[in-house]
Amino acid sequence: MAAARVALALALVAAAMQTAGAEPCAPRAELGGDAEAVAKVAVELQRLGVDASTDPMKRPATKCPVIVAAVELDRNGGIAVAVRDASHRSEGRVVSDAALAAAWIDSWLRDDFAAPPAEPLVAAPLAEPVPPPVETPLLDRFSLAASFLLAWSEDSNRWSGFAASACVRVGGVCVGARFGYAEQNIATDLSRAAKRDLSLLATASYSQQLGRMWVAPELGVGVGQLTTSRIEGCKTDPGTNCDPMTDPNCVMDPPATMPCDPTAGQFVGDNFSATTYTPRVSAALRIAIPLFDHVWLDGLAAATVAPFGHSDDYAPAPDGTTMNGAGFPLPGDPLFGVQLGVGLRLGAP
Repeated sequence: MAAARVALALALVAAAMQTAGAEPCAPRAELGGDAEAVAKVAVELQRLGVDASTDPMKRPATKCPVIVAAVELDRNGGIAVAVRDASHRSEGRVVSDAALAAAWIDSWLRDDFAAPPAEPLVAAPLAEPVPPPVETPLLDRFSLAASFLLAWSEDSNRWSGFAASACVRVGGVCVGARFGYAEQNIATDLSRAAKRDLSLLATASYSQQLGRMWVAPELGVGVGQLTTSRIEGCKTDPGTNCDPMTDPNCVMDPPATMPCDPTAGQFVGDNFSATTYTPRVSAALRIAIPLFDHVWLDGLAAATVAPFGHSDDYAPAPDGTTMNGAGFPLPGDPLFGVQLGVGLRLGAP
């Protein structure tokens, strides 16, 4: 009778052990990484019915599979998650908040895992998230500028005019063009002339920030057109002492028919005008000081060389009239000059 009772007790114990072994495994996640992110994700996993452990030493012994997850706060405000399971599968991604991170970890727990490994799993390192490409704003890709110019040529004569420029950024260099116009009136001996200069240069500049302002060395290569035109003085009374009414040999000069300038000196009457075209090379320094967003106070200092200019005086040949244009030469074209400009710039500095 006693032997039967012992056998029955052993059978009940074996049945209980089999029943315990057949119980389903509770979902469990072991979290590691940034403390703030771990705390947030653990709360969300508890709401999903997942036992979230943050200390491997306190994890109770179990033969049930355990998912290992490393969580970190992403620099863009989300949460980066890296998961590794018992089958050595691993994956990482960045989600927007802790709830989504917990839901993604829970989806791994619902899979049919293999047998747990003999040693504790180590969380896979988080992959550095790749930031999305940043598109450069339109006003940071181009530049427009307009400036008032004062210039001095090698003969110390002063010019005044304006310049306009535009460029587009290609990498760190702004490639574009600069147009310039300048004029001056000059006096030489008994005659005067007007000079008009046009230039068009292809430019390349490289901007560097210096405190609040930007400094940009600039190189330019192009062509220039310079026109020299005589300014005629008013034709004066010859002041003869004869009387045409009584002296048949007394001849009065006819009055001038062309526009004249009373302050221009001698009337020559040769209608002189000459235009030359020469290559130009310029080295400049631009300074941009911020006024508003993408609006700058623009300063320009430049030196320009016209290596093949007509530097000799213009001495017109006789035109067959009583006046000889060769006796009233006009200055030639300058080969070197410096310019100072100030204006406004829109767009990139």
